[in-house]
Amino acid sequence: MASTRGYAARPHTDRYVRRRKSCSGCAAGGACDSAPAGTDTDDHAQVTAKLASLAKSSEQLAEQLNKPQIDIAAAQKAVSAANQAADVAQVHLAAAQRALAISISSQYKAASFSRTAALLASNSGEGYLQTVQTMNLLTEHQSQVATMAASAIADATAATAVLRPR
Repeated sequence: MASTRGYAARPHTDRYVRRRKSCSGCAAGGACDSAPAGTDTDDHAQVTAKLASLAKSSEQLAEQLNKPQIDIAAAQKAVSAANQAADVAQVHLAAAQRALAISISSQYKAASFSRTAALLASNSGEGYLQTVQTMNLLTEHQSQVATMAASAIADATAATAVLRPR
């Protein structure tokens, strides 16, 4: 293999590479002493400080990104729970409206009946008492249906108010 000044042939190739000038530190496998004194450690300290600063900035940015993602997940869970509550309230409202409609339509279809009419129409004291008790039960039932409807309306209104932005 031919050798020219400053170049040596690579083994098994015809290419030439530039020979490095070696110093005593490089030859011994230690630190290179051909660089000016102090610059290598200063550069290393600056690079290390810059890397530490970048790592800290990266961590801060990751935390800034994670917080909104956590907030969004919590908000989505709250919206899902509010939607379920609104759906349940709407089902209860529909049931209460049906019960109220049935009660009102039965009142409309039934003959007008009052305590005076019951007294006049009864043949005995027991007949009158049974008619009055039946009227009291119907009144109590109507009151329960109206209370249930009012409660369902209030629950549905509250559940849908949570979903509407203010």
